[in-house]
Amino acid sequence: MKIIFFGNYQNSVEVLKVLLRKSDLDICAVVTRPKYKTKEGRINRTPVDRYMIKLGQGNRVIRKNKCNDLETISYLNSLDVDLLICVSYSSMIPLDILKIPRFGSYNFHPSLLPRWRGPDPIRRAIYHGDKNIGVSVHSMNEDFDAGDIVLQKNINLELDDTLEKALNKVYHTSRYLASVLINSLYLNCLKFVPQNKKNVTYAHPLKEMEKLINPYKDPKLFYNLFRALYPFEYPIINTCDGQIVVKSCKFEKKIISDCLINIKTDNGFLCIC
Repeated sequence: MKIIFFGNYQNSVEVLKVLLRKSDLDICAVVTRPKYKTKEGRINRTPVDRYMIKLGQGNRVIRKNKCNDLETISYLNSLDVDLLICVSYSSMIPLDILKIPRFGSYNFHPSLLPRWRGPDPIRRAIYHGDKNIGVSVHSMNEDFDAGDIVLQKNINLELDDTLEKALNKVYHTSRYLASVLINSLYLNCLKFVPQNKKNVTYAHPLKEMEKLINPYKDPKLFYNLFRALYPFEYPIINTCDGQIVVKSCKFEKKIISDCLINIKTDNGFLCIC
């Protein structure tokens, strides 16, 4: 089976690893974002790009933010592929490309669709106190994350799960569903379930205003904010003496004496260190 793969981030790499290990699959092309400049001014490559170069397969990589030019569409069409798989590519793929594979085009989205369509579903789920996240595999069309669901797996979110822990759970589930998708295509047993439009919610990136939460007024939401950012960002508390960068935060049944702030809640104490 010949495949075109689209992806940028670590979750993309996790699925790509599964596909590359299967001897009956031929990854004809890998499309990822071009090199970019970080906030610190460094030139960087996507995790997918770095992984393919590490394998000595950088010649298979197409580095583009968008693939709507005739040259790229013509080249991908010439590959005569069976399947397109997309994992965290972040840009719209033209219909002219989605229609190329004979077995269809499928996207891996880290949420229980139709809840949390959009670019930041895991952070949104944690921020809003969801008890479950998941991974959905869906057919692709002209809208983001709107196609029929063919596979979906639930992931439990524990009270102390941070963004980092949730991401690791998503990686594990995505690897599993990658194998299930390939096997299901061979067996021709995929079922296409339309999404219920009444249940659609959107996962927009957190705005700076949403990060300005007073822990005394809403300790549970502040704790969810901490979990949704950690360990890549830290929430800030503004006080009359300046700002406190919160690098440790948890719910406990009793006061921890060496914490900076202990706030009583219905479930115990919010301890901020």
